[in-house]
Amino acid sequence: MIERSGSRAPRRRLGVEAMPVRPGGTDAAWIGHFADRSGPREPVPRRGWQRELAEFNEELRSRFAISPGERRVYGAQVRQVVAAHFGLTRAEVAGGSRDARYVRPRQIAMYICVRFAGLSQVQAGALFGRDRTTVAHAVECIASRIAADPAFAKEIDALVAACRRSSTRHPIPAHERSP
Repeated sequence: MIERSGSRAPRRRLGVEAMPVRPGGTDAAWIGHFADRSGPREPVPRRGWQRELAEFNEELRSRFAISPGERRVYGAQVRQVVAAHFGLTRAEVAGGSRDARYVRPRQIAMYICVRFAGLSQVQAGALFGRDRTTVAHAVECIASRIAADPAFAKEIDALVAACRRSSTRHPIPAHERSP
């Protein structure tokens, strides 16, 4: 049967005729396959994709879930902490200069915003007055440098820890906080 609802395209009503046909079998055999399961269900063993999905979910939880002792990091705090670390003002970190002494701290701040503050690349770009592709480039540059230089990785970890600590000592006004 075909139903019409408003201006939508015609849809088939789900019924027995809409059941998928088992390859090499009949509809009755396919439906009977489900009908004989009346007892308690056994746990389904995880297939390859299900295991990968579970591992991916664990990775997301480890990256983005905040453990009870940690504080949330906000984009404005990142700008403030990174600027203080490099001896710059927050306006210089977010400014338009392409001078190397401003670019590297800006890239570090963008990296921390995306990886630790949970901002999207678009949100981080808006915070620094940049496009999302610029943020993506900054994150890639800093991530590759972290992989190559353990001392730089420790510096980034120290900056992230300072951002978490600053959330209680130096409150940022609500209008400057990142979502």
